[in-house]
Amino acid sequence: IPIIADDYVDQAYGTGALKVTPGHDHNDFQIGQRHGLPVIKAIDEKGILTAAAGPYAGLGLDEARRRTAADLSERGLLAKVEPLSHAVGVCYRCQTTVEPLVSRQWFVKTTGLAQKAKEAVLDGRTRFYPASWEKTYFDWLDNIRDWCVSRQLWWGHRIPAWRCEACGQTTVSREDPDRCPKCQGGPLTQDPDVLDTWFSSALWPFSTLGWPEATADYARYYPTTVLVTGFDIIFFWVARMMMMGLWATGQAPFRAVVLHPLVRDAKGQKMSKSKGNAIDPLVVVDEHGADAFRLTLAAQTGQGRDLKLSASRVAGYGKFVNKLWNAARFVLTNLGEERLEEGPAGFKAPISDASLPDRWIKSRLGRVAAQARAHLEGFAFDRLADAIYHFVWDEFCDWYLELVKPILFGQDQKAIKATRESLLSALAEVLALAHPIIPFVTEEIWAKIPGASGFLMKRAYPGADGREPDLAAEAQIGFLTDVVKAVRSSRADFGVPPGAKVAPLARVEDPTLLALLREYAPILLRLMGADSLTAAPEGAVKPRDAAFTVLAWGEVWTPLGGHVDLTVEAGRLNKEADQLAKDLAKAKGKLANPQYVAKAPAEVVEETRERVAEMEARAKAVAKSLAALKDMAP
Repeated sequence: IPIIADDYVDQAYGTGALKVTPGHDHNDFQIGQRHGLPVIKAIDEKGILTAAAGPYAGLGLDEARRRTAADLSERGLLAKVEPLSHAVGVCYRCQTTVEPLVSRQWFVKTTGLAQKAKEAVLDGRTRFYPASWEKTYFDWLDNIRDWCVSRQLWWGHRIPAWRCEACGQTTVSREDPDRCPKCQGGPLTQDPDVLDTWFSSALWPFSTLGWPEATADYARYYPTTVLVTGFDIIFFWVARMMMMGLWATGQAPFRAVVLHPLVRDAKGQKMSKSKGNAIDPLVVVDEHGADAFRLTLAAQTGQGRDLKLSASRVAGYGKFVNKLWNAARFVLTNLGEERLEEGPAGFKAPISDASLPDRWIKSRLGRVAAQARAHLEGFAFDRLADAIYHFVWDEFCDWYLELVKPILFGQDQKAIKATRESLLSALAEVLALAHPIIPFVTEEIWAKIPGASGFLMKRAYPGADGREPDLAAEAQIGFLTDVVKAVRSSRADFGVPPGAKVAPLARVEDPTLLALLREYAPILLRLMGADSLTAAPEGAVKPRDAAFTVLAWGEVWTPLGGHVDLTVEAGRLNKEADQLAKDLAKAKGKLANPQYVAKAPAEVVEETRERVAEMEARAKAVAKSLAALKDMAP
């Protein structure tokens, strides 16, 4: 047995020596190539040992292994038997061990193809979103090997190669040959192999459009605009399409490559039928609706390499869809005779006639529309979903609809008409902004709007359209929301019962804001659960038992006396702080243990990190509340 030296061998592993079988192992094959070793085929295509196996010829692999061990033991040559962890591949269907064999295959030389595919991204003909994935793409192309494109499968595109049985000549041809071009005889036998699936897939962008014929579809649609796919097939599919498209047509097959996360279950595990953690999208759609499912996926596309999906998340976004539906129903039932004449084209009421809430929502819509268009054009679907979600829920529904109710239910007919026009215009634009991520409910609501025509999906997507922000309106409504948020926060922080009525005070000096506070006090009282809202007199001192919030324009004081037992509340918060400290120490201890981080499943480690972040945030909030309680103590 020849003995060779090669730096592939790890001398600290086992005996420090390695048997080399160039015909049956990928790494051994490389070693054999470096040292000129013969490639001996000891296993045939049926998993039976060949004559090269000597006395074990004709045996199956498992029997040959048992017989070999028995023979070594009988001769006193077997030192010991021990289990070893290994990375031998198995068939993903039947779990049978895969035995590598050396065989003749067809390859595509990739050096020139890869360089052109790289240049197309470097010069901007094709862009990656997010751009950080370009590095992965470049790494693959810089280290590419020739591409083995032949597969021994039953189905696929046949290799266009024929072998002459008479003279042995191999002919590769675009057209099926009827005779051997060398000896003019035959017979000819086509190669039984088929092309690699990724080779066939790489032809998709242009072959589906009629290429190589100069069809109208090819002229119109190639290069394509956007490829949306998972990051795990950047090399298998994206790079292959780039190489083939550039070679066949001279043009990169798409202008943008949008890479999304992989969808996993709620614990971060890959979905698998055998694990029983797979989520059937059709079942989810039946339970929660297609819009909720679509919004869930869009909202999570920016969470890194994995998207954790669960039915509870979809149900949560389903509440948003219901919120929009109910908001639309409120608008449509309060329109009177108002009709939409031009669709989402802004406010018809002159700025001088519009109420403060109407001016504010117009200004906010302009800002959100500009953001949404930028996110959509940059394929930032998570940011698009987030911007629309918070605008619709937090601003349009929770604030605007509440602020205009006194106008709608009042007696000023001119103001009512202006607000109806504003409501209708704002709703139409909200539907247009949200349509790409929740198309079904928005199209349904659009069809119910008086005066709306055609399909919403055919309308141009909104943008800023030259609208200037109304800074005064935004500042004044911002002041009102500050007051409500401050009181709500104090109630939540100190456990004020939901039905208890508080009596907050606002320390504010600006006369315009003071007037605004008095005008909107009836609405604010309902929104904050208060029975009075008072402007603190000049020189007033914060009540001892009041929680307080410092803001840019002043302070909001929320007296807690009669609603919260400060001693009991301090005890509760101290108890929570102690428990958080214990839980944090335990979780941080796990993360500080290299064995835990290395051996625990990745999803478990990530879940621990998330819990630590949540507990740290809660600990800060508890500490803040305790400090405030200390100031309130008599």
